[in-house]
Amino acid sequence: MVVSNREGMDDIVQDSCDKAYFIDFDGTMVDLTVDPKAVDVPDALIRNLKTLEARDDCSFAIVTGREIDLLDKFLEGVKTTAVGCHGAECRLGKDEAIESLTAPLPKAVVEAVHEVGDRHDALCEDKIYGASLHLPPVRAEENIKTEIQNALGEKKENYLVRKIGRTYELMKKGISKGTGIRYLMRRSEFKGKTPVYIGDDATTDASLAIVTDLGGTLVSVRRPDAAGDKQTTIEPKDVRTLIAALAAR
Repeated sequence: MVVSNREGMDDIVQDSCDKAYFIDFDGTMVDLTVDPKAVDVPDALIRNLKTLEARDDCSFAIVTGREIDLLDKFLEGVKTTAVGCHGAECRLGKDEAIESLTAPLPKAVVEAVHEVGDRHDALCEDKIYGASLHLPPVRAEENIKTEIQNALGEKKENYLVRKIGRTYELMKKGISKGTGIRYLMRRSEFKGKTPVYIGDDATTDASLAIVTDLGGTLVSVRRPDAAGDKQTTIEPKDVRTLIAALAAR
């Protein structure tokens, strides 16, 4: 099931002990910004995440394209269970070490992506296991997917390139948010529960089909740079309200 409006969120926090919540960070918990390093994290969100971090009766994880170490800095020391770098790393709770699930991105691949970004005035964001190119808002409609793929040469068969809004993301094949969620769903803290994924990529990242395959729910958050998306009305502020409701249960 896919939920894309506020009315459909009413029962998302019901029977929370029977659900496993996987929530994206950028564009979901926090609003998107032109500079990914300049996101604003509300104090109330940090307080509610600290509450969930300390709870044993709520299966909760952040699933993000960012590195987990960087996520921790934004969240001022909150170290909840997390999947980072689009499924390339994972941490099972605040007292656990970050586990790498694949090898870092080769230097030659990083350099090739940066060269493409420089030609299009894009902001390059390195993520150890992947990379993102953020086009300037005035060039958001440019299609540089093929250019990125061609820059990788014979290595392109090992990678996926996808466009979300004005951002192009480079990821290794076989590693995704979906594989990260599958990994967590096999752990005792999540096993047997019904998954709920909330994110602004809920309907664009094919790997997230694992959630509906397991009988769960995808909650789609509206992207401000998604032209013509009038059906999706859920915004980051609604997600923060949902997190507050989970923390208060």
